[in-house]
Amino acid sequence: MSAGKGKTGGGVAVIHKSNIEIKRSKHAQTFTHFELLECDVVVKSQHFRLCVIYRPPPSRTNKLKNSTFFEEWSEFLDRLVVIPNELLITGDLNFHLDNVNASDTRKFNETLLDHGLVQHVQGPTHNKGHTLHVVITRDNSIIVQTSPSIKDPCLFDQNGNLSGDHLALFTSLKISRPPKQRHTVSYRKFSDIKTTDFIQDLSSTKIVQNREGSVENIVNLYNTELSSIIDRHAPLKSRNIIMRPNTEWYTDELRLAKRDRRKAERRMRKSNLTVHRQIFQDTCLKASKLLLKSKKDYFSTKISEIEHDQKQLHRLTNDLMGNRREIILPSHNDEKVLADKFCEFFVGKISAIRDNLTAKNDASSYNRDTMRADIKFEDNWWIGFTDIKTEGSFEWISGQPVTYTDWFQGPPPEPNGETWNNAQADCVLMRYSYGFQWTDDYCGFIDGHAICELW
Repeated sequence: MSAGKGKTGGGVAVIHKSNIEIKRSKHAQTFTHFELLECDVVVKSQHFRLCVIYRPPPSRTNKLKNSTFFEEWSEFLDRLVVIPNELLITGDLNFHLDNVNASDTRKFNETLLDHGLVQHVQGPTHNKGHTLHVVITRDNSIIVQTSPSIKDPCLFDQNGNLSGDHLALFTSLKISRPPKQRHTVSYRKFSDIKTTDFIQDLSSTKIVQNREGSVENIVNLYNTELSSIIDRHAPLKSRNIIMRPNTEWYTDELRLAKRDRRKAERRMRKSNLTVHRQIFQDTCLKASKLLLKSKKDYFSTKISEIEHDQKQLHRLTNDLMGNRREIILPSHNDEKVLADKFCEFFVGKISAIRDNLTAKNDASSYNRDTMRADIKFEDNWWIGFTDIKTEGSFEWISGQPVTYTDWFQGPPPEPNGETWNNAQADCVLMRYSYGFQWTDDYCGFIDGHAICELW
């Protein structure tokens, strides 16, 4: 999630794990002297407002003024502090907050005091020794669990040069951890087998003592006896493990490079020697280059495998660019009213279809049996089934329980959640080419064809 396109700075962003729900807040304010990304963060039952800000330093080029900034800053805080949820403001303000006697610093601190806010960062956050970054909460808030620590992120470009002059802030928040997915796995500890005991048991089995009989009996005996011995020496065990995302481009070579980097970092922090710091920088550069190479090689291979499949290429491109589905239903305040309007519209369409069908059947020799209407209408039909609210969770717009589905079994199997022109597949259609089995597709393909239940 990012903001700041077209602004005077470089933009601000929030990078988060997929199991943390973050939605961009809708606010009408527009500020000219600082960039703002305002989000609502939900972790289990906890909610808080996260604001990421960036204030470009005034210059002759951007013609920014501190007086205008403080006017906009006060206006922003006036609106923000009335929100009932917890607040967390962080970012780069480009004030020398370590210089408490500076007029701009005093004015900034006064605005925080007037709004019941407090700034937690203590210490230089720039390589020139100044405090430019903030972590701000309410003065009575306990969301910041530990004081922000300041560390060198050791980020380098491909030539080994430092890629920034700012330090990194780390802090812990007092919020619930998102639930982790667990899975039960079975395993055997073959390393615990004592070779001498295993050989002794193996030599006393019927496999060695009795080699007569048919091939089938010998194979069954072999499997039974060996399974019994293995169960005795290395019994099958099970345990619960935490499922972690599988990053396909993460290679073994990259894993070793990151391990070497962590070792070098621990050695550097323990000894604080210049030579160990240089070794750490070299390992950081190596891991960074290898990371870019691994990603490039992986996605280049994927694109080569796709070849001329535009659908798969479009899906891969959307994943790389982080495109999200757009809401394509009309704006509405009441879902029931919207559903009624859909029904009225499509009932009229169906009436027109029936009239047209009757007129054509009167002039032809086709069977009038309504069960054979598909002979003439080779179209896709919407059935009022959608996952517009939650991706992958389908429901009837009438609110009736889901007791029956008839998904197309592929290939590819449905539903597959494909996108079309950055729009998610949210409407379930009966597709003619699938034998009128169900498929989830882009709602714009409905084109006036729908099946409604009347009662």
